[in-house]
Amino acid sequence: MPLDILRPGEAASGPVVELPADLDEAVAVAAVMAWRGSTAFRVADPAHADSIAQALAMTEAIAGRRPPALARRGLA
Repeated sequence: MPLDILRPGEAASGPVVELPADLDEAVAVAAVMAWRGSTAFRVADPAHADSIAQALAMTEAIAGRRPPALARRGLA
């Protein structure tokens, strides 16, 4: 299921999670809400979009809904 990251003012076609302005809080909220099934997120600061996208990709990989970006074996 594709995830949408909307910038302030962009329209959405369904429910949207409004993320806080603080980067740490926004990443945490986005990860928890993605885990629970949300698919659309609106960032308060467009500069945070890349960090939030990375956190969402990681959450989706951990949840098993997409393959990991990089798979390594034998990390011992």
